[in-house]
Amino acid sequence: MKTSYHSVHEPRCMVCKKHCKSFESLREHLIGPLAKGVCSAIFSKWGCQLCLTLFDSPASLNDHSETCRLSAPVPM
Repeated sequence: MKTSYHSVHEPRCMVCKKHCKSFESLREHLIGPLAKGVCSAIFSKWGCQLCLTLFDSPASLNDHSETCRLSAPVPM
């Protein structure tokens, strides 16, 4: 089995704990056209589409969405 050496700075899916090389690949994993089903379903309910943070309840997501000011990425 191959040993993976992941950096603590790599973005990680908060649902399945998968390491991604970039935030763009994490975004595709969560909300892209080929998103993983379980992660996408959970993230669509409790996740911020801009900063890719997962919250413990829809109420905390609503509170966060009022303060999250990151700009959405430009589509490729």
